Amino acid sequence: MTGDRGAGLRVRSALALALVVLVGACSSATSVTARSSGTTGVTSAKSSQHQHDTDRTLSGPTEVYPGTYGGIETPPATADGIAYVATLNSPTKLEPDEPSYFGSQLGTGKGEVVANNAANGRVVWDTTVPGDPLGGATVVNDLVFTALLDGTIVALRRDTGRIVWRFKADGGINGWLSATTDTLYVPVGQSKPPQILALRLPAS
Repeated sequence: MTGDRGAGLRVRSALALALVVLVGACSSATSVTARSSGTTGVTSAKSSQHQHDTDRTLSGPTEVYPGTYGGIETPPATADGIAYVATLNSPTKLEPDEPSYFGSQLGTGKGEVVANNAANGRVVWDTTVPGDPLGGATVVNDLVFTALLDGTIVALRRDTGRIVWRFKADGGINGWLSATTDTLYVPVGQSKPPQILALRLPAS
């Protein structure tokens, strides 16, 4: 019994060595690592298109990327030290001396799914997807799933980012995916009526 209790303590100690909290914030993904020694580390990685977003003046009509509805708008996912984020590249058009309202032109640009090393922010891969990935990022086995505003569900290989599967739902998707061991659940909010789509996943 003493040996079993010791093994349990060693397991708990190992689990407590490092806790990584992943946060998506507009145009970057930030990971905060808290270690049992009390030290913390913060790593940030750019994860979307940038254009005129640091300009202080406008010389004429200007498209700003990622825009107020662009960048990271959905929860990221993480597995094995890699952070996966879905990013929108939706511009906001600004004009000098004209009022600007919160919003962007959705459906006008391609989005991205980006894999970053959570420890140092290095980009592992960056894959363009044909629309706005408002479905976030969900990791299942060796795949990363996202869904686009036009209703396309996309699966990418975790190691390379290559798109290996697509499926078109009956309506647009602007909600986050979730998964169990063998089922992917997709909120199709822009179908009539709205529906929850359940897709069976292949065995790992």
